[in-house]
Amino acid sequence: MPVPDFRAFTVLYSGLALRLTSDLAISEAFEPRCPPVALPIQLTVKALWDTGATGCVITDSVAVSLGLAPTGAVPVTHAGGVTNHSTYMVNLILPNDIQFAGVSVVACPDNPAFSAIIGMNVISRGDLAVTSTSGKTQMSFRVPSIDHIDYVREYQRILYADVDPSSPCPCGRTTADARPVSFEHCHLPLIS
Repeated sequence: MPVPDFRAFTVLYSGLALRLTSDLAISEAFEPRCPPVALPIQLTVKALWDTGATGCVITDSVAVSLGLAPTGAVPVTHAGGVTNHSTYMVNLILPNDIQFAGVSVVACPDNPAFSAIIGMNVISRGDLAVTSTSGKTQMSFRVPSIDHIDYVREYQRILYADVDPSSPCPCGRTTADARPVSFEHCHLPLIS
């Protein structure tokens, strides 16, 4: 079986995380396949992963530090209402050199906990998994998306691991004439 071509990174937190964060490098947008002779300034910040945000966000101070020129303004809906905020075009680089070029971001007021938000316009381009085993949260992200994660299917594979395909299905399903349905004609196709 060929090895899928993807990039990934994992963050293991020291306890149960109430916020998912990672490092994020940000620069003015440029085409990575033909970069300028003098690369733009790059700033590495702490980014919050937010599945409730449709797009990515940087703070006003990040925009100023990078010398970004606004590309426009958009209304942003948040807990305090709706306000207009400047937009910018940037390149984003996640850990393990996962790059997104030409991403439109919105600026927001500075926040002491993080300087950027990774929104669904980036998250939906890959697979994001969050687990909290043994009291420690772990976040893992890969690009591009290569498979669905289905904990129900995983549970059923474990539950039915020792069932002979020709034996009656453990769920107890029967045919119209009350004969047991075999596992191979009931749940096996759902978990293979």
